[in-house]
Order: sequence, then structure tokens, then C-alpha cells
Amino acid sequence: MTTNKDLISSAATHVQDTLEKMGKKLAPSHANELTAAYMGYGSKKALIDSREYDLNDPEMVLSLTPDLTKLGEKVRKLRPDLLQKLPLPAIGRLIKTGLTPPCECCGYRLGAVVPITSGRRGNVDGWVCMHCVDREDAYGTCRYCDDASVYRAQTLNHAGECPDHAGESSMDIEEEAGWESLAEYWQNH
Repeated sequence: MTTNKDLISSAATHVQDTLEKMGKKLAPSHANELTAAYMGYGSKKALIDSREYDLNDPEMVLSLTPDLTKLGEKVRKLRPDLLQKLPLPAIGRLIKTGLTPPCECCGYRLGAVVPITSGRRGNVDGWVCMHCVDREDAYGTCRYCDDASVYRAQTLNHAGECPDHAGESSMDIEEEAGWESLAEYWQNH
């Protein structure tokens, strides 16, 4: 795969390759049209002309609102013999996976690839699949953020907290006294 491809071309190639592995053939133009439809447009040209999305921004997928209605219309128009046998949400997930950058650790383009949050929530510092998060010590999740918020291990403190939640697991004197009092109460009752 060439690195000069825009995200639509990369997604279309991903759709084609995945379908080919299933023994199905899809023309590149059809794969591009499906991707554009998923993004709410009738064609790749219409998508490009709209300038709504930066097609070279790897974070574009985070702000994308999928249009499954338009995708369904395109599926009925293009290769109904092939595409209508697949559930529409599955085609949408396939396209979304193609629009998402590959994992920086294993290099695979998977549905389980998530952004790596850098320092403060909302800033993307790369992309990694959840399989690599579970296998590699270089990544982790904050004990207070949702499990989809992945950080580089050096961003988390010794208590497993991100910068936004640093210190939340430490109790001040009043909180500690309150918990001790509650524990004593339950031990005596």
C-alpha cells in the first residue's frame, strides 16, 4: 500500500482486500463509491468537492457521522448480488476500519484500533489496537477513564491515573477518616 493514498482510497482498498479474502470481487470505483456513501456523499468526487473532510487527516474518522441510509442506497445500486448478502452495519464497520489508521504496534488495520490519548484527553498521539494494548507494556488505560481511552504507559502515573485524573486515588485526611469510620461501623454491626 502506498503512503500517498488519501483515507478514502485506503478505505476502498481495505474493503476490496477484505471482500477478496472472502472470495468476492469488487471494482475499485465501487469501493470508493461505498466509502463516499458511508460518509454521506454520492461519489468520491462529490465528497472531495464538498471539502467537509480533510481526506489526509488520520483523526477524521473521530468526527465522522456515518450515513447508513446513503450506504444502503449505494449497496442496492452497486453489485446487489454481492453486497446485499452482507449486513449493512457490517459493511459500515468494514469501511470505518478502512478509514481508521492501522495499529502502530502490529501494523494491522482492525476494528479494535483506537486513538492513543496524549497527556490531556482529546489529543491523539497515535493509534493502537486493543490486542496490542493487552499484550504490550507500552500502553495502558486510566483507572478512571473509560476503557477505550488508551495512553502510552509513561503518561500514566504509578497509581494508573492519566494527567486529568492524577491524584484521585489519594485520599485527604478527612476522606480517610470517613472511610475508617465507615469500616469500623460495619465491623461492629
